[in-house]
Amino acid sequence: MPAYSAWPYNSGKCGRECALEEMRRSQYCLCPGGVEGWSLRVLDAVHVGCVPVLMSDRTELPYEGPLDWSKFTVKAAEATQGDGRGLLDLIFKLSSSPKALHMLSLTNRA
Repeated sequence: MPAYSAWPYNSGKCGRECALEEMRRSQYCLCPGGVEGWSLRVLDAVHVGCVPVLMSDRTELPYEGPLDWSKFTVKAAEATQGDGRGLLDLIFKLSSSPKALHMLSLTNRA
């Protein structure tokens, strides 16, 4: 039996609350683009206190005028994502960058 079959996501029993709990335990939350270039996952990530990793090059976020999203999000260019290694490299680099450490300190996770 594959190891991933024990995850609640694969059993069909994991809903929104289960997903939010996983996000709460994470420092970085992957946020793929939706129809408008962003999805509600961005807001969920901010709500639960993890740093949103924006995975769409065409992201237009809500309230871009009053909010400087670059202060508490990370952009992962689509070209770097490929098979996931580029994305993992980005997250490993972030884990020691001053900007990321500051973002995590804002969520009390540093």
